[in-house]
Amino acid sequence: MRLAKQGRLQTGVALKEKNWKGDHRCGLCVVAEDVEHIFFKCITACFVWPCLNEALGWRGVPADLQISFDNWVHLGGLNVGLNFFLCGGVLGALCNCVRVY
Repeated sequence: MRLAKQGRLQTGVALKEKNWKGDHRCGLCVVAEDVEHIFFKCITACFVWPCLNEALGWRGVPADLQISFDNWVHLGGLNVGLNFFLCGGVLGALCNCVRVY
């Protein structure tokens, strides 16, 4: 999550800026793959977040990284640690499942 917040993830767009020869588009949606797309706009993310929201009783779904860190992770009072852990796990899983080399 720290790398995502710092804009240091190796997304398709970031790799293309470094003269990568591969496709910079999402393998699922065929649109430019950046951090926001991977975690919040990709069809996979649009499916995963609401499922977790429903299953775990969270109030709302994060819409971008800033909202995730500023507000959403802290919802739930005593479950802040659990929310932060699950949010990190979901972001990591989304990052790994979208990028197919």
